Formats: sequence, structure tokens, C-alpha cells
Amino acid sequence: MTQRILIIGAGEIGSSLKKILSKKPDLEIETWDKDPKKAKSQKPLAKTAPAADFLFICVPSWAVPEVAANLKKIIKRKTIIISLTKGLEKKTGKTSFEILKKFLPNNPIAVLSGPTLAKELQKGQIGIGIFAHQDKKIFQQAKKLFQNTPLNLKFSSDERGVALSGILKNIYAVVLGLADGLGWGNNLKGWLVSNIVREALAVAKELKIPQETMLGEAGLGDFIATGFSLTSRNRRAGEDIVKKGKVAFPSEGVQSLDSFFKLLKRKNFPVLNCLRRILKKGRTEVFLSSLLKS
Repeated sequence: MTQRILIIGAGEIGSSLKKILSKKPDLEIETWDKDPKKAKSQKPLAKTAPAADFLFICVPSWAVPEVAANLKKIIKRKTIIISLTKGLEKKTGKTSFEILKKFLPNNPIAVLSGPTLAKELQKGQIGIGIFAHQDKKIFQQAKKLFQNTPLNLKFSSDERGVALSGILKNIYAVVLGLADGLGWGNNLKGWLVSNIVREALAVAKELKIPQETMLGEAGLGDFIATGFSLTSRNRRAGEDIVKKGKVAFPSEGVQSLDSFFKLLKRKNFPVLNCLRRILKKGRTEVFLSSLLKS
């Protein structure tokens, strides 16, 4: 039986999903993007969305509300919606999972996160995706969909924790980019990573994210993959801040920082505080001394 797949967002991760799934038989895959140039021969959303069995959200956090509002009018209840967006929507401070649940309360909505670098998946290199949903039957359907592809899925019932861990790792990946831009050696970067991990666990405790989620693939695993990848947009954003004085492209880590900080009652998080000061005032040269004093 043919399954119909719709991928909304034809950026790097959306294109990667299409590539790895297109090799499987019995799948009918459609891609839609707000920019038609990115998804050639795309059909109207009003035609493809109602027919979809699986729908992947691969758009930036700031585009999720508009996408969700459009889907509300046309999608069927049985469609499984899987969000790969790793950012907080700036106006509401909500995760993509929360926004999708609000607009589409009758659909099964899952979070897919973890070390799944788009460029590696495109090359056929293995990625590990944490599929977060309360119903394990939904997970089994998704796992079967990705069988015999480079993307290996693991189950979690912690949708909120997986979503927030993915957002936080993007923010910390910007910090590792700062270190690269400043020319730090591995000794200093090792020290920085140990500080980040300790701080991330403190953040997890405050936000009631289970420690195993933050230390698992969706948190620490994804942070290592993203923070040390030369192709990571969030790591490159930090490097650009040092070398160019600005970020020339949208970065989920940069965009989400202030909204994420508002979720925290305590504000004593030195690494996050240093990054906030740099984004507001510049002066990346005092980054190290600021952290050493904290």
C-alpha cells in the first residue's frame, strides 16, 4: 500500500529527508516550500496536505505558526505530524510542538530530534533520531517508514524535554562557534564543553527536563554533533559573530536565546549570560575572561 509523505520546508533537513526516503518503494513524496524555487514542481498545499499520511515540519521556528494555521483548515485527523524544528517562536516563546498541538489538537504530533546533521544524511551517513510521542504505536509506524535508511529512530515519551533539549543545544552550539572564531585550542574548548554540560543539567533541573533526556541523544549527543560540525549553521553563527561582527543568515540558536532565557526563573547561568551580552553589546574578546570569573 502506497504511503503519502509531505515535507513542508525544502531547506537542508527537508531535502535530506526527501533524499533518504525517495529510495524506498511504495512511497509518494511531495515537498512544499514558501519559496517555490526550492521545491520544483510543487503542488498546492491544499491538494497535498489532505492526502498525507506523514507530514514533516522542516521550517524555521518563526514560520511554524503560519504553517500550522494553514494546515488546520485542510489536514485530516489521522495524519501523523512530525516536527524537526529546533527553535522557540519569538512572539509566543513556544516550541513548535506546543504550537502544532494548539492548532491541530486532534492530530498525533511528534518531535524528531537528535544528532541528524542534514549533510551527513544526504551522504548516506547514519543519524540517530529521537522520536518523541506518548504513543509507541505511532513511533513504530515512523520507525518502519525509515527502515533501511540512514536515519535510525529511538523512542522517547518526553516530547517537551526532547524539544527543549534540541533548542538549548543550538544555543550552546553558537557558543562553541565563538570559541572557534576566537581561535581557542582543544584544551580551552574541553573546559568550555564541561562548563556547558554542567550548566545544561542545571537548566534541565529548573525546567523539569529529565536528566536522561538532556544527557541523551536529543541533548548532549546533538550538541556534540552540532557544536563540532563545520557545516552546522549555529556553530558558524558564533564564528561569524567573532570574525564578521554579525550573523549573515538566520540562526535558531541566536533567535531562540532571549525567549529561552525567559523560561528560566533563575538567571545565574554564566555561559548563557555571556552569550546574551555578546549578542547585545559585542566585545567577544572578553568572552573568556568573563567565563573564567564566573
